[in-house]
Amino acid sequence: MMQQAEEQLCRRLANSGKATFYWDFDHYYVDPRTAEPLGEAGTYISRYLVDFPCALPINDDNIYSNLKKQKNITYISAQTETIQAQYIRHWLASEGRCEAGERTAIVLADEKLLPVVVANLPAGVPVNITTGYPLSLSPSASLLALLFQLRDELTASACKHYRLKTVSKILNHPYAQYISSRASELRQQLTKSQNYYPLPSDLTIDEGLTLLFQQPNTAPDIIGIINWVTSILEYIGQHSATNADAFFQESLFRTYTLINRLKQLTDSGILTVNIQTLQRLVGEIVSTASIPFHGEPAEGLQVMGVLETRNLDFDHILLLSCNEGNMPKSVGDTSFIPYSIRKFHGLTTIDNKVAIYAYYFYRLMQRATDITLSYNTSTEGTHTSEMSRFMLQMLVESPHTILRKSLIAPQQPIQTAAHTVAKTPEIMTKMLTPKEGREHISISPSALGTYLSCKMKYYYTYIVGLRDDEEAEDDSIDARLFGNIFHRAAEYLYEGLHGRILKENEIRSMKSRVDSCVDMAFVKELYRRDPHNTPLRPLGGLQQINALVIRKYLLSLIDYDARNAPLAIMATEKWATTPITVDICGQPTTITVGGIIDRLDYKPADNTVRIIDYKTGSYPTSHPKELDQLFDPATDSSCRANYYLQTMLYATIIDSQLKRHTLSVPKGAETEDAKGPTAVSPGLLYISKTTSPDYSPILKLGKEPISDISTYAADFDEHLLSLIADIFNPEQPFTPTADTRKCENCPFRELCM
Repeated sequence: MMQQAEEQLCRRLANSGKATFYWDFDHYYVDPRTAEPLGEAGTYISRYLVDFPCALPINDDNIYSNLKKQKNITYISAQTETIQAQYIRHWLASEGRCEAGERTAIVLADEKLLPVVVANLPAGVPVNITTGYPLSLSPSASLLALLFQLRDELTASACKHYRLKTVSKILNHPYAQYISSRASELRQQLTKSQNYYPLPSDLTIDEGLTLLFQQPNTAPDIIGIINWVTSILEYIGQHSATNADAFFQESLFRTYTLINRLKQLTDSGILTVNIQTLQRLVGEIVSTASIPFHGEPAEGLQVMGVLETRNLDFDHILLLSCNEGNMPKSVGDTSFIPYSIRKFHGLTTIDNKVAIYAYYFYRLMQRATDITLSYNTSTEGTHTSEMSRFMLQMLVESPHTILRKSLIAPQQPIQTAAHTVAKTPEIMTKMLTPKEGREHISISPSALGTYLSCKMKYYYTYIVGLRDDEEAEDDSIDARLFGNIFHRAAEYLYEGLHGRILKENEIRSMKSRVDSCVDMAFVKELYRRDPHNTPLRPLGGLQQINALVIRKYLLSLIDYDARNAPLAIMATEKWATTPITVDICGQPTTITVGGIIDRLDYKPADNTVRIIDYKTGSYPTSHPKELDQLFDPATDSSCRANYYLQTMLYATIIDSQLKRHTLSVPKGAETEDAKGPTAVSPGLLYISKTTSPDYSPILKLGKEPISDISTYAADFDEHLLSLIADIFNPEQPFTPTADTRKCENCPFRELCM
C-alpha cells in the first residue's frame, strides 16, 4: 500500500511520461479482465492497475497465473512453537531443500521464534538471516533493567541502602564477571550473612563494584543516571577484551550506542524528562532494536521475517507459526484518531494491514513449488490455536490438494523403579566417622524423623550433605525462618530469669520487653549479627507483618505462662544428649543422640519438669495412639509423629539426668504438696492454642497424657536402639518411601525418581 504522498509522486511521473510500472500479482486474487480484486490480497493492486497501468499484459497467464500451477502444499499442526523449530532439520533433509541454497526460505510469521530456530539449524549449512536478533532478549537488555531497578531502590530508600534481591541478581548476571572478579564471592557472602539490606559501604570492595554500587553525591537526575549507565557499559567493554564471542560484542556495542545517543540528547538539553519516563523510554527503544546478523544475501539458506520476503521468490518455503494473530499481525490502531475519520481521510487502518498481509502471503506462494505451512494448536494466554485465515481460505478455495500432517512430541514412558542405595564400605566409613570436633558419632532427632519418613531423603541430606538452600528473598520469611525468629525471641524473653520461681505478676511484666526481644531476634536470625551491638535495620513490608505476628505470639505465650504460674524456667535452648551403644558389624559403637530443647521448665504445683518444644505452625488434626506408631514409617505424617519422637527423646534424657542427680530442679522450688520423685513430661506448645484456657501442651498417646515419661522409657529406649541399629546396618540399603504423598514437596524427588 502506497501512502498518499507516494501516489502523488507516481502520478506526476506517469503524467510526464518518465515512469513505467510493473506490478507483481496473480490472477488468483485479481481478475485479469476487469482488474477487480478477487480477495483481500488484490485490494490495492487492482486500484493501482487502473491508476498506473502495468507495462506487461495483465491477462497473460504465463506471467500472472502462478498460484494455480502444480504445487506441493502441506499444512502441519504442532503442539508447541519449539517443536516447529525442531522440525526444521527434518524438513531440510528431504526434497533437495538444503541443496537448493538461496532458493529455500524459512519464514517466521512470529519473529520471536528466531532464537530457537537458529539453535535448530543444521551445522555446516550456509545461512543468511535477514531479520535481526531482538536486543530485548540479550543479557545487555536485562542488565539495563537491573541497573535502573537498582538506582530506583536506592533513591526510594530512606536509609540509602540496596535490596539483596536486586543486588544478588546483578552480581549473578553474566556480565558481572567483567565488572568485578569478586562478584560471585560477594553474592555468596551477602546471602550467607543474610544481609538483606546492604549499604553501599558493604558492596564497594573494589574498583568495579564501587562504580556499580557507589552512592551518588547529589540527588539523582537523568543526566547523572545516563552517565552512570554509560560508564558501566564502557567499563564492561574495557574489561572484556578476552571475550571473542561475536554476539556478546555486538549486543554490548548496540546497547552502548543506544544509551550513548540518549546521553547526547540529555547533555544537549534536547531530552528533558523525569527518571521514570527515561526508564520507559529506554525500555521502548530496546524492545524495538535488534542485533543484525552478518551474512551473504545471495548464498545459503534464507531465514527471514514476513516483511523481508517482499519481491523475492523461492522454490521451497517453510512458514512457521502461521497462526491467526501472526498472519495477519494483530496490531491495534495506536492512534487517538477514530477509525471512521482515519478511513474517510485515507489514513492507514486495521483493514489496510489485513489486506497488505494477505498480499504478502499469497505473493510469497505464487512461484514456489514446495510449500509447508505450520501453526501452533495450543492456546496460551492471548495466543490462539487457530490457523491463519489465509490458510483456511486456501484450504477452501484453492484448486490444490493440501496434505495435512501433525507434529506430536515423542512420548516415551519411563519405567520408574525404586531407586536404592546400598551401604557400601565407603558409605559406612563416612557414617561411622565422627564430625570434626566431636568424639563420637552423633545423630539428631530430626535425622531420626527423616530416616523414618524416607530413607533416601536421609541419605541425600545427612550422608551426601545436600541442602535445599533456596536463594533468600529480602521481603520473604519462610516457615523455618519464622520459627527460628520466634524461638530466639522467646529465649531472649526469659534471659536472666533461669532458676527462679516466677509469679504471675512478674511474668506479665515481661510484656514491656517483647518489642526489644523481637528486634534482637530479627538481627540474630535474619542478619546473623550480634544483637547486642547491631541495631535493627528497617524491615520490609512482609517482614513487618511477620514481626507483628511474632510479637502477638510472644504476648500469647506470656499470658499462657502467667495463667500457669508459679513457674520456674530451668533452661532455654538447652543441649540434651545421651550415648547409646549399638553393635555395628560385630563392634560395639557409641552413638550420641540428642539435640537442643527449646525450653525446660518446672511446675512446683505438681512437681513436674516439662520438656517444651515451641510450635508456630498449625495444630495437628490427629496424634499417635500408641508408642509403636512413633517408629512406624507408615504412620500418617499429619499426626506429627516425628515431633513426638523428638520431644519424648529429650524427656527420657532429662529423666535420666534427674535420676542420676546430674540435673536438679531449682532450689526453693519444691513445695510441701510435692510427693514422690519429680516427673518429666514431654510437651508440644502450639502458640496458636495458648489462648484456650484449658489448653495443655503435654503429649498424649491415645487419650492418656504422658504425665511421666518413665512409664514409657524402657519401651521407648528399646525402639530407639532398634532404629539406630537399622540406620547403621550395612545390610539395609537406603530406599525411598512408599508413600508418594511425601514426595510432593521433597527437594530430592528428581534424584530418586
